[in-house]
Amino acid sequence: MILALDLGSTNLKAGLFDARGELLAERLRPLPYTIAYAEFDVQDFGRLAEELINEVCAAAGRSRRDVQRIGIASQAQTFTILDAQDRPRMPFLSWIDPRAGAEATDLAVALGAPFHRHCSFPEPTGQLELAKLLWVRRHHPDWLPPDARVVPLPTYLAWRLSGLWVTDRNLAAMSGLYSMVEGTWWPAALGQIGIRAEQLPALVEPGQPVAATGGSITMVLAGNDQTANAYGNVTRPGELLLVLGTALVVYRRTGAAPGPYRPATCWGPYPGGGYYELAVRTEGCAALDWAREALLPDTPLERFMELACGSLAAAVVPLFYPVRMNAPDAWEGQGSVAARARAVIEGICFSVRQLIEEELGMASGTRALCVCGGGSRSDGWLQMLADVLGAEVRRGTGDALRGAALMALEATATPQAAPGPVFRQEPGRVNVYATRYQQWMQRRA
Repeated sequence: MILALDLGSTNLKAGLFDARGELLAERLRPLPYTIAYAEFDVQDFGRLAEELINEVCAAAGRSRRDVQRIGIASQAQTFTILDAQDRPRMPFLSWIDPRAGAEATDLAVALGAPFHRHCSFPEPTGQLELAKLLWVRRHHPDWLPPDARVVPLPTYLAWRLSGLWVTDRNLAAMSGLYSMVEGTWWPAALGQIGIRAEQLPALVEPGQPVAATGGSITMVLAGNDQTANAYGNVTRPGELLLVLGTALVVYRRTGAAPGPYRPATCWGPYPGGGYYELAVRTEGCAALDWAREALLPDTPLERFMELACGSLAAAVVPLFYPVRMNAPDAWEGQGSVAARARAVIEGICFSVRQLIEEELGMASGTRALCVCGGGSRSDGWLQMLADVLGAEVRRGTGDALRGAALMALEATATPQAAPGPVFRQEPGRVNVYATRYQQWMQRRA
């Protein structure tokens, strides 16, 4: 049996899979923050994860003793510090927490322009693990004694479940502590925060099976949740993956040549070899939720999507800018509630096109798109994406749990792409949306 875990920023998810990669049961629990999206208790997290694992095993009618392999996908950069007796010195600090902004500025000066060659991110930010450790050093030095261990979120759970102190290079590359040039923990970065490599976990490849000493468990670290998502959807050669969730993420495999590929994108190691690149916008379904509450408070999402994706052939549709959510000028132009709802979905589709064309530097109509995430459940939205992009759009049938499970399978097991419905562009609509997109781009400033 394979236990897959997805350590998300909102929910912890667990899935139990059989040896063929078929899902037997799935459960989730909300992540219990003590400071919203900034901190959560280490022991509470451990107990919650154990309860969730027991729950999913019970739902499948299996015992935890049946689990032979565990795959863990995770949010990036969230970490805690344990002392020499493995006691928590501080809560988990979430990657979302931006308190280390001043430290990020100092690190950008100290580490200079080559930063993006070493790290997944173009430059240090306050959300980077490296910056947070400098913040800890400055504001809570007692949290970081000389014998302490810096423990990323999936490393902590892998240790509890198997006794292994490991992290994968995919996640390490997103921390600012690891160098993709040198292939190890980055001495120049560690020197800035006074950390030794011995205080960090052992490095393994993403998707590499690691057997626990003296036990029957094999652990697989499946990288960041976007990578596990791509692996779980078994994206085809040349196909882009769009995660249509709270944020928008466009993800692609890049091949054997290392990055960085574009100034504003992220990059890093891909399971099984090679690299990936991703571009992100924070205003995805978050903008949809805000607009739905602004237009039709307490209206079910299904009803809103019916209005948004219904026929408005003769109507005037305003323009919507997701980046302006929470502001009175999010919409430009007048229209009915249905027209404004439609503009919301259009505007998010236009943001996807902008990500592909400006951030990834690709012509949007030249690549097929596999779409996953909550927004992918809407046929109308996927058809609109196909028309806005002028490209074939396929609904993905995997997720990060499935990706972690597939990585945890025996190396001889080759994952097969599960069929998902395909949406093809309609030429007349492609031309209409091309004009609308140009108008949207001209007025976005």
